[in-house]
Order: sequence, then C-alpha cells, then structure tokens
Amino acid sequence: MSRERWAWLAAGLLLGCGGGDDEAPVKRGPVTDLGTGLTVAACGMPAYALGPSAELGKLVSHEPDGLSYTAAGLDALVKLAKVKADPSPHGAKLFLYRYTTQAKGKRVEATAMLALPSGGAPLPKDLPVVLWLHGTTGWSDECSPGANTNWQGMAAFLAGQGNIVVAPDYIGMNSHGESSTVRHPYMIAEPTAIASWDALPAASELVDQLGGGLALGKRVVIAGASQGGHATLFTQRFGAYYAPQWEVVAQTAIVPASSVTAAIARGTGTSPGATMVGLTAAMLVAARSWYGAPKTLTGVLTNVEPSRLASRADEIVFEGACGSGELAVPDPAEIYEPTFLEAARVSVSALDPWGCHFAESSLATTSNPAKQAVPTLFAVAEKDELIPAADNEPDVQTLCAQGYAVEHLSCKGEAHAAGALASMPNALAFIRDRWAGKPMDAAQSCKLTKPVCCAGSTTCTP
Repeated sequence: MSRERWAWLAAGLLLGCGGGDDEAPVKRGPVTDLGTGLTVAACGMPAYALGPSAELGKLVSHEPDGLSYTAAGLDALVKLAKVKADPSPHGAKLFLYRYTTQAKGKRVEATAMLALPSGGAPLPKDLPVVLWLHGTTGWSDECSPGANTNWQGMAAFLAGQGNIVVAPDYIGMNSHGESSTVRHPYMIAEPTAIASWDALPAASELVDQLGGGLALGKRVVIAGASQGGHATLFTQRFGAYYAPQWEVVAQTAIVPASSVTAAIARGTGTSPGATMVGLTAAMLVAARSWYGAPKTLTGVLTNVEPSRLASRADEIVFEGACGSGELAVPDPAEIYEPTFLEAARVSVSALDPWGCHFAESSLATTSNPAKQAVPTLFAVAEKDELIPAADNEPDVQTLCAQGYAVEHLSCKGEAHAAGALASMPNALAFIRDRWAGKPMDAAQSCKLTKPVCCAGSTTCTP
C-alpha cells in the first residue's frame, strides 16, 4: 500500500471518520491533511482527510467524436468577440470528458474540455499545456462551460494558437454524463483547485487514447479570468501541496477576484450595481453550502413573503437560471437584513462565520501559504465595474512579498469583460515567453503600472 494511502487511512482514524458511536463528538477543523500538508476543513467544519491525488484524476468517459474548428472559423469567432489577435495558425479539436476528483475527501466526478490544435503549420514537439480556468457562468450543470458554445470556442481558440488546453467545468457543473452530485463551491479555493489539478492526469490519459502524436508532459501554465483568475491563483498555490509532480511554468490571472473578502465588501456596500450584488450573494449561498454554517440564512437575507429569499436561496442559485435571479438587485438593502448589512459595511472580516469563510479563499489571508513562487501576469481593467483595479493592487504586493515575479498590466479604459478579452493577446505572449524560458524583465517586476492599451483592444486610444 502506498505511503499516501496509509496517510489517508491514518488521518481517517485520527479524525474519527467512519465511526458508529452516536455519542462521539464530531471532530472539527481546521486540520492539517497528512498526505499533502494542506490546511483543510477550515472554519470549524467537520474534519476530513483528502484522498491521495494519485488515486484520482482518472478518465471515466469522453465524447468520442469531438467538435472540429477550422483556423478560419476560430478567426471569425475572435472577430465576433471584437478582439484583436494574431490569425490562428491551426484549427482545433475539442472533446468533453469526465474524470474523478474529490470534495471534502469524498470521491466525486467532474467534467472538463480538452482542446487540441489541428491542421495548419507543423506543431513543435513541446506544445504549451494551458490549464484554462473559466469565469462565472452560473452554478449548475446547465451552466457549465462545456455545454456552452461560446466557452467551447474560447478553449478552441487557445488551442488554435498552438496550445494543448485543459479547461475544467469545476465541481457541480457537469457537461458530460450523469448530473452532479455536489453543489458548485463558487469562489471556494480548495475544491476548485483540487478539481482543476485532477483534470490534468485525466486529460493526459485522453490524449494518449486519441493518439495523433501529442502528449502531455509534466509542465503546465495556469490561466483564467474573473472567477477563473481567482481559481488560477489558488490552483497554483494548492498545486505545490496536492500535485507537486507538475511543474507550473507560469500563471496569468486576468481581472481576478483575488480577495473574496473585498468582493463581498463591495457587493454589500453602497451602489455596487445589480450584477455585483447578485454575484456576491451567490458567494454567500455557496459558502454556507460548502462550510455547513450557518444553519440557515435567516438573519442574513430577507425572508418576507412572497420572495422568502433566505428560505429559497439555494433554489435560486443552484436550481435557477444561469444567473443570480432575484438576488441581482441594484440596492443590497433589498435582499439583506439591515443588521447583517450594517455589520458587513463595518467589517466583512468580523462577520461570524462569514469572515473566516471568505478569508480562506482570499489570497492574503488563506491558511495555506505559498510554497512555490512562479512568474505571474496580473492583468486588471482600469474601468472594471465589478472588481475595481484598486482592489487588486494589494494582492500584487502580497504575491511580490511572497517571492513571486509579477508583471502588472492595466487595460486602459476597459470594463470587466472587455478588459479580460483585451488582455488575452498579452496573456498568450506571456505564456509563450515563459514556456520558451525567456526571463521576465526584472526592472518591471512587481511594479504597479499605469493603464495602457492592451493588445486585444479594438477601442482603446493611446
């Protein structure tokens, strides 16, 4: 039996897992997982041990035929998105697949997309492998990127630029096979990072099955935008613990919600806008679902007839349309109880148990310190209406203090979504340079820069 397996079983015994004594007290976290060294079961959750990563990340099934894209078709998609980009040197082939991962130490199945370059110019032997982490699309299977032609096109575009792309849907958002058995842990670092890492060995298995001469080595670049930017930063951080066999060459975090605490403060503040109110309310609902506390949302969300938001919050988020529905209102006072809202506006960090929930998934306050610093592109949008650029600046300094070399890029005049698209050519150039071993400009590292016209912008005036 492997050392990891022994560690898993021993942790289960130490934590009282599987006991039948109804009188025994529930063991509470946080605990240090014996197999990885990660701090898990944070904020007083029932304690658990992670399963060994070597026993997960297994390919379960895949769609046999895949979707095909021509280079011209990919260029047309870029044009529709109103982004400037180099012509696609290749077409792409995209497959949906299903794989094993875990949530709170229990095996679950998740899905992902694999996009491979096809046709066009001869491919080099050492193609960049990009773990692409998506932005917010919703919180259920119906909202998964793998079931959405636009997000399929994004993965295919990246592949057409000469990359092998692995794009997880995240837990709770299955696009292939049976429905999800767990809820999507929106903006919760641990399950998102773990499921993202487990997508890679399953993708490697699928590439081998497909043949064609391509293969995944053990080098990877992690990239993502918005929710995916947050996922990028934490997937890289958790990888040194959970998946040390992979070498992270670089990461690109694009308009990232690097501090969930700051996002909640904005969403409960004055005049945050309906979209931000809805998104941050969904973060609250998802955090309660993952951590199991508080028992209800009574006292947090209003619960008057006929809306009964506190009682129906799970239904609205996890079973509704791919949006925040009734939670997306211009004024936070329309959905929150006055006492909660007042306390949130004083200090999100002091809210119990919410302050702990959000601290664990915020870069500067997580219980899991950085073990390995990698070259990082941190791209923001000057006019971001959801995540103001100023909210991200402290986390640039956080990374720099932890030894990261960080290139800061601010897309002049761009809002959230437009800034993410406008910075994509910059991100691709950053990925290519780091993959080729080109060093970053040390003189520009860890400096907050003035907004500039990002390479993909079609509207910016220098």
